[in-house]
Amino acid sequence: MLLQLLIPLLNHAVGKQNWAIERLAKHAGKQCLITFAQIQLRIQVSDDGMLTPGKVNESSPAVRISLPGDAPLRLIIQPESIFSATHIEGNVDFAEDLNFVFRNLEFDVEGEIAKLIGDIPARRIGRACTAAQLHLREAAKRNWANTREYAVTEAGHLLGAERSREFTAEVSLLRDDLARLEKRIGRL
Repeated sequence: MLLQLLIPLLNHAVGKQNWAIERLAKHAGKQCLITFAQIQLRIQVSDDGMLTPGKVNESSPAVRISLPGDAPLRLIIQPESIFSATHIEGNVDFAEDLNFVFRNLEFDVEGEIAKLIGDIPARRIGRACTAAQLHLREAAKRNWANTREYAVTEAGHLLGAERSREFTAEVSLLRDDLARLEKRIGRL
């Protein structure tokens, strides 16, 4: 179901940008498997450079992309960090081209909405969506900071930065004491 929504959106964006079609068309017939938690999405490149749902029983995917478990949170808080935390394996050329296309695809949502309802309402909807996105991003950051603070200070599940530095200093002191003790024992 997710793939049925994702493929048309991606194809709409790819279809408006010739460089993306050219880059993907070189890999016609190749499949990419994208995994996140228990979700697996198979995408195949067609002869015209567009994307289609991949078939499970066909050949193994040329590229496997494993998204991090916190991808939804990263998408909200810091979208650019998803690419650095993603594990990619398989055909290097295909992976590189997919990476380039996914990083540089531009979605002109406001332009698409303007075709349906006009420029002014589309602009207002675009601004409202941008404001909502910023609000959601800030709320997620605050929620993450509060959760981290709770886990460190109240629940004691995690070490804070201060306690971590103290622990590191204690370990260094213990290491130095052990080295001095070994030297003393060596002299006996």
